Amino acid sequence: MNLQPDSRVLEIGCGPGLALALCAETVSEGRIIGLDHSPVMIEQARKRLEASGSESSVDLVFGGVDRLKEWPGAFDRVYSLNLIQFIADKTDFFQRVFATLDQGGICLTTYQPRLDNEDPNGASAMADKVTRIMKEAGFKQVVRIGIVAGPSPALCVIGQKEVRR
Repeated sequence: MNLQPDSRVLEIGCGPGLALALCAETVSEGRIIGLDHSPVMIEQARKRLEASGSESSVDLVFGGVDRLKEWPGAFDRVYSLNLIQFIADKTDFFQRVFATLDQGGICLTTYQPRLDNEDPNGASAMADKVTRIMKEAGFKQVVRIGIVAGPSPALCVIGQKEVRR
């Protein structure tokens, strides 16, 4: 994600806070928010951040994607990991994410099939769909990156909110 000490980061669907703790290792002067609709996940993330000593660096917010409207232009990095398959209206989701990004901000969405019975081409199909929807939402320079992790490949789709001159 090319985080900097002053990055403003949002993880949507932060789960138990694994990635948030890693972000806090770099972001010291910026802002990190973890958003999750599950109070159980928020509590697990809180405990993980406390154990790592990063609890003061991260704000945990309970809620779903409807909370995104509260942060127009607030972030330069927004990411999600294995969340997109649960989002019913992906077009609305990426329009909301786009609105939360400052000019030049980057959205990263990663999907990795988790079950043995899932389609082995599922990550590729999901990446194709996400790429199309992100472009329709206004993202530029949309690319996909393969990540080797376990028996099923993960694909990350990255798009940028163009800087207006």
